[in-house]
Amino acid sequence: MWLDHKGTYGLWLVDIFDNMVKLYDLPDAGLYEPIPLIPRMRPPVRPDMTEPNSQEGTMFITDIYEGRGLNGIYSDAPIPRGKAKSLRVFAYHWAYWNTGNFDAMGEYSGFDIKRILGTVPIEEDGSVSFRVPANTPLAFHVLDEDGAAIQVMQSWTIAMPGEAVSCVGCHEETNAVTPAKSVIASRIPPREITPFYGPVRPYGFVTEIQPVLDRHCVKCHNDTNKNAAGILSFTANNTADWRNNKSYASFHPFVRRQGTEGDIATKTPMEFHVSTSELIQRLQRGHHDVELDKESWDKIYTWIDLNAPYRGSWNSPKNEARRLELQLLYADLRLNSLF
Repeated sequence: MWLDHKGTYGLWLVDIFDNMVKLYDLPDAGLYEPIPLIPRMRPPVRPDMTEPNSQEGTMFITDIYEGRGLNGIYSDAPIPRGKAKSLRVFAYHWAYWNTGNFDAMGEYSGFDIKRILGTVPIEEDGSVSFRVPANTPLAFHVLDEDGAAIQVMQSWTIAMPGEAVSCVGCHEETNAVTPAKSVIASRIPPREITPFYGPVRPYGFVTEIQPVLDRHCVKCHNDTNKNAAGILSFTANNTADWRNNKSYASFHPFVRRQGTEGDIATKTPMEFHVSTSELIQRLQRGHHDVELDKESWDKIYTWIDLNAPYRGSWNSPKNEARRLELQLLYADLRLNSLF
Protein backbone atom coordinates (compact mmCIF):
# COMPACT_ATOMS: atom_id res chain seq x y z
CA MET A 1 0.00 0.00 0.00
CA TRP A 2 1.13 3.55 -0.58
CA LEU A 3 -0.52 6.92 -0.05
CA ASP A 4 -0.31 8.97 -3.24
CA HIS A 5 -0.75 12.68 -3.77
CA LYS A 6 -4.50 12.26 -4.26
CA GLY A 7 -4.95 11.14 -0.67
CA THR A 8 -5.91 7.51 -1.38
CA TYR A 9 -4.03 4.27 -0.88
CA GLY A 10 -3.17 2.14 -3.90
CA LEU A 11 -1.23 -1.10 -4.43
CA TRP A 12 2.42 -0.63 -5.31
CA LEU A 13 5.33 -3.00 -5.81
CA VAL A 14 8.35 -1.73 -3.85
CA ASP A 15 11.82 -3.32 -3.84
CA ILE A 16 14.65 -2.97 -1.32
CA PHE A 17 16.05 -0.02 -3.27
CA ASP A 18 12.77 1.92 -2.97
CA ASN A 19 11.91 1.49 -6.63
CA MET A 20 8.12 1.71 -6.93
CA VAL A 21 5.74 0.42 -9.58
CA LYS A 22 2.03 1.07 -9.27
CA LEU A 23 -0.05 -2.07 -9.66
CA TYR A 24 -3.54 -0.75 -9.13
CA ASP A 25 -5.54 2.05 -7.57
CA LEU A 26 -9.07 3.40 -7.47
CA PRO A 27 -9.79 7.12 -7.83
CA ASP A 28 -12.34 7.33 -5.00
CA ALA A 29 -11.30 4.57 -2.59
CA GLY A 30 -8.34 3.33 -0.63
CA LEU A 31 -7.06 -0.25 -0.99
CA TYR A 32 -5.96 -1.95 2.22
CA GLU A 33 -4.54 -5.31 3.35
CA PRO A 34 -3.88 -6.99 -0.01
CA ILE A 35 -4.00 -10.79 0.07
CA PRO A 36 -2.02 -12.78 -2.54
CA LEU A 37 -4.17 -15.12 -4.62
CA ILE A 38 -2.32 -18.38 -4.05
CA PRO A 39 -3.56 -21.88 -3.24
CA ARG A 40 -3.85 -22.40 0.49
CA MET A 41 -5.46 -24.81 2.92
CA ARG A 42 -8.93 -23.81 4.03
CA PRO A 43 -8.90 -22.90 7.73
CA PRO A 44 -11.18 -24.82 10.12
CA VAL A 45 -14.76 -23.60 10.15
CA ARG A 46 -15.93 -22.90 13.69
CA PRO A 47 -19.50 -23.86 14.48
CA ASP A 48 -21.88 -21.03 15.26
CA MET A 49 -21.66 -20.28 19.01
CA THR A 50 -24.73 -18.05 19.10
CA GLU A 51 -28.51 -18.39 19.25
CA PRO A 52 -29.94 -15.67 16.99
CA ASN A 53 -33.33 -15.59 18.73
CA SER A 54 -31.93 -15.24 22.25
CA GLN A 55 -31.88 -11.95 24.14
CA GLU A 56 -29.16 -13.10 26.55
CA GLY A 57 -25.60 -14.33 26.77
CA THR A 58 -23.46 -15.53 29.67
CA MET A 59 -20.23 -14.31 31.24
CA PHE A 60 -17.86 -16.74 32.94
CA ILE A 61 -14.69 -16.00 34.96
CA THR A 62 -12.58 -18.95 36.08
CA ASP A 63 -10.82 -17.21 38.98
CA ILE A 64 -11.10 -13.49 39.70
CA TYR A 65 -7.80 -13.60 41.59
CA GLU A 66 -5.88 -14.71 38.49
CA GLY A 67 -4.30 -11.91 36.44
CA ARG A 68 -2.57 -8.63 37.14
CA GLY A 69 -5.76 -6.90 38.26
CA LEU A 70 -5.70 -8.45 41.73
CA ASN A 71 -2.58 -10.60 42.03
CA GLY A 72 -0.20 -7.86 43.13
CA ILE A 73 2.01 -7.48 40.05
CA TYR A 74 1.66 -3.71 40.39
CA SER A 75 1.96 -3.66 44.18
CA ASP A 76 3.70 -5.49 46.99
CA ALA A 77 0.42 -6.77 48.42
CA PRO A 78 -1.92 -8.91 46.30
CA ILE A 79 -5.59 -8.85 47.19
CA PRO A 80 -6.13 -11.80 49.58
CA ARG A 81 -8.57 -14.51 48.63
CA GLY A 82 -11.99 -13.86 50.06
CA LYS A 83 -11.71 -10.07 49.78
CA ALA A 84 -13.57 -9.88 46.45
CA LYS A 85 -17.25 -10.47 47.15
CA SER A 86 -19.17 -9.43 44.05
CA LEU A 87 -19.07 -7.83 40.62
CA ARG A 88 -20.84 -4.62 39.75
CA VAL A 89 -22.19 -4.81 36.21
CA PHE A 90 -22.85 -1.69 34.17
CA ALA A 91 -23.41 -0.82 30.52
CA TYR A 92 -22.11 2.01 28.39
CA HIS A 93 -24.56 4.29 26.63
CA TRP A 94 -22.36 5.77 23.92
CA ALA A 95 -22.64 9.44 23.03
CA TYR A 96 -24.60 10.57 20.02
CA TRP A 97 -23.10 12.64 17.24
CA ASN A 98 -21.96 16.03 18.57
CA THR A 99 -23.09 15.28 22.13
CA GLY A 100 -20.08 13.74 23.91
CA ASN A 101 -16.71 15.30 24.65
CA PHE A 102 -13.99 15.47 27.29
CA ASP A 103 -16.19 17.07 29.96
CA ALA A 104 -19.66 16.04 28.84
CA MET A 105 -20.37 13.80 31.84
CA GLY A 106 -19.11 16.06 34.61
CA GLU A 107 -15.83 17.22 36.15
CA TYR A 108 -13.27 14.60 35.01
CA SER A 109 -16.06 12.02 34.81
CA GLY A 110 -15.69 10.32 31.43
CA PHE A 111 -17.05 10.47 27.91
CA ASP A 112 -20.16 8.29 28.07
CA ILE A 113 -23.23 7.67 30.20
CA LYS A 114 -23.15 4.50 32.30
CA ARG A 115 -26.21 2.41 33.14
CA ILE A 116 -26.33 0.28 36.27
CA LEU A 117 -27.53 -3.30 35.83
CA GLY A 118 -26.72 -4.59 39.32
CA THR A 119 -24.38 -7.05 41.02
CA VAL A 120 -23.53 -10.75 40.93
CA PRO A 121 -21.78 -12.74 43.66
CA ILE A 122 -18.23 -14.04 43.36
CA GLU A 123 -18.10 -17.67 44.46
CA GLU A 124 -15.84 -18.72 47.33
CA ASP A 125 -13.15 -20.02 44.94
CA GLY A 126 -13.15 -16.78 42.90
CA SER A 127 -15.22 -18.08 39.99
CA VAL A 128 -18.15 -16.15 38.52
CA SER A 129 -20.92 -17.02 36.07
CA PHE A 130 -23.95 -14.90 35.23
CA ARG A 131 -26.46 -14.01 32.55
CA VAL A 132 -26.17 -10.71 30.68
CA PRO A 133 -28.25 -8.90 28.06
CA ALA A 134 -26.96 -9.65 24.58
CA ASN A 135 -25.53 -7.04 22.19
CA THR A 136 -24.81 -4.70 25.08
CA PRO A 137 -21.40 -3.13 25.90
CA LEU A 138 -20.68 -4.15 29.49
CA ALA A 139 -17.98 -3.48 32.09
CA PHE A 140 -17.38 -4.70 35.63
CA HIS A 141 -16.04 -3.56 38.99
CA VAL A 142 -14.67 -6.04 41.54
CA LEU A 143 -16.30 -5.13 44.86
CA ASP A 144 -15.30 -5.72 48.47
CA GLU A 145 -17.58 -6.58 51.38
CA ASP A 146 -18.79 -2.94 51.55
CA GLY A 147 -19.73 -2.78 47.88
CA ALA A 148 -16.78 -0.55 46.93
CA ALA A 149 -14.51 -1.21 43.95
CA ILE A 150 -11.18 -2.95 44.57
CA GLN A 151 -10.39 -2.93 40.86
CA VAL A 152 -12.08 -1.38 37.82
CA MET A 153 -12.45 -2.47 34.21
CA GLN A 154 -11.51 0.39 31.88
CA SER A 155 -12.54 -1.35 28.67
CA TRP A 156 -15.75 -3.21 27.83
CA THR A 157 -16.97 -6.53 26.52
CA ILE A 158 -20.08 -7.82 24.82
CA ALA A 159 -21.97 -11.10 24.41
CA MET A 160 -23.71 -12.06 21.20
CA PRO A 161 -27.16 -13.69 21.54
CA GLY A 162 -26.70 -17.03 23.23
CA GLU A 163 -22.92 -16.68 23.39
CA ALA A 164 -20.83 -17.74 26.39
CA VAL A 165 -17.99 -15.24 26.94
CA SER A 166 -15.21 -16.22 29.33
CA CYS A 167 -12.16 -14.76 31.06
CA VAL A 168 -9.35 -16.47 32.95
CA GLY A 169 -9.38 -13.84 35.68
CA CYS A 170 -9.08 -10.09 36.27
CA HIS A 171 -6.89 -8.41 33.64
CA GLU A 172 -5.06 -11.64 32.83
CA GLU A 173 -2.32 -11.62 30.21
CA THR A 174 -3.36 -12.14 26.58
CA ASN A 175 -1.67 -15.54 26.37
CA ALA A 176 -2.91 -16.77 29.75
CA VAL A 177 -4.33 -20.28 29.75
CA THR A 178 -7.43 -21.20 31.73
CA PRO A 179 -6.39 -23.24 34.77
CA ALA A 180 -7.32 -26.91 34.46
CA LYS A 181 -9.54 -27.10 37.49
CA SER A 182 -13.19 -27.50 38.34
CA VAL A 183 -14.73 -24.37 39.84
CA ILE A 184 -17.99 -23.69 41.63
CA ALA A 185 -19.42 -21.44 38.92
CA SER A 186 -19.05 -24.22 36.33
CA ARG A 187 -21.14 -26.61 38.42
CA ILE A 188 -24.16 -24.37 38.97
CA PRO A 189 -26.50 -22.48 36.61
CA PRO A 190 -25.39 -18.95 35.68
CA ARG A 191 -26.46 -16.38 38.28
CA GLU A 192 -29.02 -13.69 37.57
CA ILE A 193 -27.93 -10.08 38.06
CA THR A 194 -29.35 -8.62 41.29
CA PRO A 195 -30.88 -5.19 40.51
CA PHE A 196 -29.34 -2.14 42.16
CA TYR A 197 -32.16 -0.48 44.15
CA GLY A 198 -34.51 -0.49 41.20
CA PRO A 199 -34.56 -1.12 37.45
CA VAL A 200 -31.69 -0.75 35.01
CA ARG A 201 -31.09 2.98 34.61
CA PRO A 202 -28.45 5.63 33.83
CA TYR A 203 -26.42 6.72 36.82
CA GLY A 204 -26.29 10.47 37.35
CA PHE A 205 -25.85 12.95 40.17
CA VAL A 206 -29.36 14.44 40.12
CA THR A 207 -31.23 11.13 40.31
CA GLU A 208 -28.89 9.11 42.56
CA ILE A 209 -26.83 11.45 44.77
CA GLN A 210 -28.93 14.57 45.21
CA PRO A 211 -31.67 12.61 47.05
CA VAL A 212 -29.01 11.37 49.50
CA LEU A 213 -27.87 14.94 50.07
CA ASP A 214 -31.47 16.08 50.52
CA ARG A 215 -32.02 13.48 53.27
CA HIS A 216 -28.76 13.86 55.16
CA CYS A 217 -26.92 17.08 54.28
CA VAL A 218 -29.10 19.94 53.03
CA LYS A 219 -30.47 20.76 56.48
CA CYS A 220 -27.04 22.27 57.21
CA HIS A 221 -25.42 22.69 53.79
CA ASN A 222 -27.95 25.03 52.20
CA ASP A 223 -28.11 28.50 50.68
CA THR A 224 -29.44 30.21 53.79
CA ASN A 225 -27.42 28.68 56.64
CA LYS A 226 -24.52 31.07 57.24
CA ASN A 227 -23.01 28.66 59.74
CA ALA A 228 -22.51 26.03 57.06
CA ALA A 229 -19.12 25.56 55.46
CA GLY A 230 -18.96 28.71 53.35
CA ILE A 231 -19.94 28.03 49.74
CA LEU A 232 -20.65 24.34 50.39
CA SER A 233 -24.34 24.40 49.60
CA PHE A 234 -25.95 21.14 48.51
CA THR A 235 -29.34 22.66 47.77
CA ALA A 236 -30.68 21.18 44.53
CA ASN A 237 -30.72 23.33 41.42
CA ASN A 238 -30.93 20.71 38.72
CA THR A 239 -29.60 21.90 35.38
CA ALA A 240 -28.70 20.31 32.05
CA ASP A 241 -25.09 21.51 32.40
CA TRP A 242 -23.09 20.40 35.44
CA ARG A 243 -21.15 23.69 35.42
CA ASN A 244 -24.31 25.47 36.61
CA ASN A 245 -25.17 23.03 39.38
CA LYS A 246 -23.98 24.43 42.73
CA SER A 247 -24.65 21.23 44.60
CA TYR A 248 -22.49 19.16 42.25
CA ALA A 249 -19.77 21.83 42.25
CA SER A 250 -19.72 21.79 46.06
CA PHE A 251 -19.77 18.01 46.43
CA HIS A 252 -17.50 16.46 43.82
CA PRO A 253 -14.19 18.08 44.93
CA PHE A 254 -14.25 15.84 48.01
CA VAL A 255 -14.12 12.75 45.80
CA ARG A 256 -10.87 11.21 44.52
CA ARG A 257 -11.02 9.46 41.16
CA GLN A 258 -8.70 8.84 38.24
CA GLY A 259 -10.36 11.36 35.92
CA THR A 260 -11.41 11.27 32.30
CA GLU A 261 -8.01 10.48 30.82
CA GLY A 262 -6.23 8.69 33.64
CA ASP A 263 -3.43 6.23 32.96
CA ILE A 264 -4.78 3.47 30.72
CA ALA A 265 -2.54 0.87 32.36
CA THR A 266 -4.12 -1.56 34.81
CA LYS A 267 -4.57 0.17 38.13
CA THR A 268 -2.90 -0.98 41.32
CA PRO A 269 -5.60 -2.77 43.35
CA MET A 270 -7.28 -0.36 45.80
CA GLU A 271 -5.50 2.63 44.21
CA PHE A 272 -8.73 4.61 43.83
CA HIS A 273 -10.73 2.84 46.54
CA VAL A 274 -13.47 5.02 48.02
CA SER A 275 -11.58 5.10 51.32
CA THR A 276 -8.99 7.39 49.66
CA SER A 277 -11.65 10.11 49.16
CA GLU A 278 -11.90 12.90 51.72
CA LEU A 279 -15.69 12.63 51.60
CA ILE A 280 -15.67 9.02 52.80
CA GLN A 281 -13.01 9.67 55.42
CA ARG A 282 -15.04 12.51 56.92
CA LEU A 283 -18.27 10.53 56.98
CA GLN A 284 -16.65 7.43 58.47
CA ARG A 285 -14.99 9.46 61.22
CA GLY A 286 -18.36 10.93 62.12
CA HIS A 287 -19.43 14.17 60.48
CA HIS A 288 -21.78 16.04 62.81
CA ASP A 289 -23.59 12.82 63.71
CA VAL A 290 -24.58 12.12 60.08
CA GLU A 291 -25.51 8.44 59.81
CA LEU A 292 -26.08 7.07 56.35
CA ASP A 293 -28.20 4.02 55.65
CA LYS A 294 -26.79 1.17 53.56
CA GLU A 295 -28.53 2.32 50.38
CA SER A 296 -26.99 5.79 50.70
CA TRP A 297 -23.51 4.32 51.22
CA ASP A 298 -23.96 2.00 48.24
CA LYS A 299 -25.10 4.82 45.97
CA ILE A 300 -22.21 7.09 46.96
CA TYR A 301 -19.67 4.28 46.54
CA THR A 302 -21.07 3.47 43.11
CA TRP A 303 -21.00 7.12 42.08
CA ILE A 304 -17.35 7.48 43.09
CA ASP A 305 -16.37 4.23 41.34
CA LEU A 306 -18.03 5.48 38.14
CA ASN A 307 -15.88 8.65 38.21
CA ALA A 308 -18.45 10.93 39.90
CA PRO A 309 -20.67 11.62 36.86
CA TYR A 310 -23.20 14.42 36.77
CA ARG A 311 -25.00 13.62 33.57
CA GLY A 312 -27.45 10.72 33.26
CA SER A 313 -29.10 11.55 29.94
CA TRP A 314 -28.04 12.84 26.53
CA ASN A 315 -31.30 14.80 26.09
CA SER A 316 -31.43 14.00 22.40
CA PRO A 317 -34.92 12.65 21.51
CA LYS A 318 -34.29 12.52 17.76
CA ASN A 319 -31.06 10.54 18.10
CA GLU A 320 -32.58 8.36 20.82
CA ALA A 321 -35.46 7.38 18.56
CA ARG A 322 -33.09 6.59 15.71
CA ARG A 323 -30.89 4.44 17.98
CA LEU A 324 -33.89 2.48 19.19
CA GLU A 325 -34.92 1.90 15.58
CA LEU A 326 -31.46 0.69 14.52
CA GLN A 327 -30.83 -1.51 17.55
CA LEU A 328 -34.12 -3.29 16.96
CA LEU A 329 -33.31 -3.73 13.27
CA TYR A 330 -29.69 -4.87 13.57
CA ALA A 331 -29.32 -6.21 17.14
CA ASP A 332 -32.87 -7.40 17.84
CA LEU A 333 -32.94 -5.35 21.04
CA ARG A 334 -36.45 -4.48 22.17
CA LEU A 335 -37.63 -0.98 23.03
CA ASN A 336 -37.53 -1.79 26.74
CA SER A 337 -33.86 -2.76 26.61
CA LEU A 338 -30.90 -0.88 28.04
CA PHE A 339 -30.85 1.91 25.49
